[in-house]
Amino acid sequence: MTVAARLAKILNTMPTDEADNLIARQTRLFERTGLPTQVPPNAEEAEIFAAMALDKKSRGKTLNFILPTRLGHVEKFARVPVEAVKQALLTTDEHR
Repeated sequence: MTVAARLAKILNTMPTDEADNLIARQTRLFERTGLPTQVPPNAEEAEIFAAMALDKKSRGKTLNFILPTRLGHVEKFARVPVEAVKQALLTTDEHR
C-alpha cells in the first residue's frame, strides 16, 4: 500500500501534499502494527516484477495498478511505466 501511495505521488494521480500525508499516515500505522513499509533490501527486482505479473490486474506485460486519487478513493491505472514502478519501489519514506 505504501508503494502504491508513492506511485500515486510519482504519477501525480493525487496532489503531492495529500500523497505525502497518506504516505505518512500509512507508514505510522504499519510501523505500529509491525508491518513492513519498505521493500526488503535483499529483494530481487526480477522476482518483484514476476510476482506483479501474476496479479489479477495484470494483462500480459502491461502493469496495471489501483492507485489513490484522493483519501478514500482509488482508480485503476493501466500501462503504468516500469520506471515509475521501480522508483516507487526504491523510494524510502521520509515521514516518520
